[in-house]
Amino acid sequence: MGSGRHICPSSPVDAMDLPFGSYGTLKYQLADMPTVRDTFVEYDISADFELAEGGLISIPNDTVSISQPPIQNYSLCQSLHPAFLNMVMSVIGNIEPREFNCTPDAFSGAAGLKDAILALIPRGGSGINTTTVWYLNISLLEGPVIDFANKTAVGQLLVQIEVFIKNADGPPTSILSVRDSLKLTSMFSVMGHRLILTLSIDSHDLRLVSSSVGISEVASLLPHCNSLLGERILPLLSGPLGGGIPLPRPLRTPLDKAKVWIAEPNSSAMMQKMFKVCILSILFPLIVPSQGTNPGTVVRVNQEALEYVCQEGRPSLLRGLSIIKIPQFVDRGTIFQPLLNFVGINILKVELPHLSLKLIPKTGVQLSFSSQFHMRVNLLISPLELKLGSSIMLDIRVTRSPHGFPVLSITACKSLLGDIQIIVRGKNLFGLPKLIQDHIRAVLIDKMCLSVSNTVLGLNAKLGTLVGLNTINPMSQLQYAMLETPEITSDYIDVDLNAAFALMGKPIDVSSPAPAFSLPPQERVSNDPMVTMGISEHLFMNLFSTLGQSGAFNLNIGGQSSSGGFHLTRSMLESAMPSIAGRYPQDAVFGLNVVLSRHPIISLQEGRAVLRLSPAVQVVAASFGSSSQSQILCTLDVDLSLALKMEVKATSLQISVALEG
Repeated sequence: MGSGRHICPSSPVDAMDLPFGSYGTLKYQLADMPTVRDTFVEYDISADFELAEGGLISIPNDTVSISQPPIQNYSLCQSLHPAFLNMVMSVIGNIEPREFNCTPDAFSGAAGLKDAILALIPRGGSGINTTTVWYLNISLLEGPVIDFANKTAVGQLLVQIEVFIKNADGPPTSILSVRDSLKLTSMFSVMGHRLILTLSIDSHDLRLVSSSVGISEVASLLPHCNSLLGERILPLLSGPLGGGIPLPRPLRTPLDKAKVWIAEPNSSAMMQKMFKVCILSILFPLIVPSQGTNPGTVVRVNQEALEYVCQEGRPSLLRGLSIIKIPQFVDRGTIFQPLLNFVGINILKVELPHLSLKLIPKTGVQLSFSSQFHMRVNLLISPLELKLGSSIMLDIRVTRSPHGFPVLSITACKSLLGDIQIIVRGKNLFGLPKLIQDHIRAVLIDKMCLSVSNTVLGLNAKLGTLVGLNTINPMSQLQYAMLETPEITSDYIDVDLNAAFALMGKPIDVSSPAPAFSLPPQERVSNDPMVTMGISEHLFMNLFSTLGQSGAFNLNIGGQSSSGGFHLTRSMLESAMPSIAGRYPQDAVFGLNVVLSRHPIISLQEGRAVLRLSPAVQVVAASFGSSSQSQILCTLDVDLSLALKMEVKATSLQISVALEG
């Protein structure tokens, strides 16, 4: 990987060890001396992965080198080698086989998968008790690997799925074993100083390995395998990747104004990724603790917010539907065979005239939309324009992952298709023969659900970023995590969050349990915010306690090291302390040390928040040039009451203070 920057060539670049979750540490260092150009400096940076359990993974020495992208008007450009990304993927993809019950508790689509398998077993050929508990075992055989070519990034993964029954008095009975070769859509973005990689399932190649009950065809299991892998395997990859791969920052340059490229080796073409971060401002009203079960924080998302998210997701849905591939149609059984052979069926455009999300109490949400497909077919006699109306309904379940972030899974999908029309000059001319209609409908009715499901499941990678350390100041951090599955009503979703504080990376133990806390019932008003966050008094107490322990309230005023031009002189103190005139010369240095002596106390009332601090103020003195031998003249115990003003800016709650009274 290399990077260039408009900067003084004498500035140093230090080795950077950046932790990557529980997997280990990415170790960056200069591979060679920087190359100084006329307008920028170019660095070649090597990257190794030091595993948490021991060992080091490096990029092979014979890896094809990559070229540096043009810096143009950017302050920083980084070119990432595909081998670097696949090195990270090899660490994340080292997943042990997953074995679990084929029940709805372990996999939401278990019942549908079981019924689909039973339907494939020949009559009288199973001898399987349908009430017996089935088990699933999922193993990663190859990958994940991302291939970069022709300005695209495609992930590849080979998975084996085994369905079996455990016997108390013998070896397990294998029902079915299949291998699924998956292609994954890979999307990149930059957030902070991290590269975010979002994966979603693009296509499957499902093959039968073995079956002891006579199953010979497994094509009908494709949508069930898609849901299974999207729910149980994809989050294991998308979770850590969604949290971001930490990138090096030469001279600590922020990446928010940088260009990041993923280079194709041996090619002058680069796959360029332009990144934008869209921020939604939300309202955070302050709530006084009330009866409830939440330890400290509740986030409420109402129906209007879901509609907003739904409309924002419209381009992704359109993109997923428009890239569906429809194979050519060959008529093999009629006298019109030469006329009806389609050599190409292309989707020109997809429209979504209706798109909505509906809350399903205690379960999740239901996505529904209607669409219009505009297609062109290359018939041997003449090209034709086709139009097809359709609708789809997708049931989405919202649960909690073991790491404390929301997880979406698909529990049901139903698609309906209308008649295919031939359009001439904007008017419907006549319908297509039934054979051709059946061909197109059979492809779309299957792939529509698959495409929409992949788009929705792709959100899990972004939801995984909700769990992570957020920096409060250089010494302290805050981490949010879901406590349980969200509470879903017909009007809103309530997410109970736990807020854990850390000091220099070490968790702070909270001795007193959080009081019961919840948001009041939803009120329907015209200016009701889309997202409401209730913050308890207990959370604020822990926040200011953490700030106190980090030294955020400690100050040094005056003295030789004082900044801002403020100095304490002897004449300023003589009126209150006359004896200092005879003890210290005129040029003596005086200062104030402010040290917090007790934990801060905060009280929340209706429309009012007050912070009480009890600092000890020390008056110190030292002769000029001997500040290391300072003496404490006196100590004053002070009680301060500060009025807090809170304001949301971007995604942060900013607090300003003023002396009360």
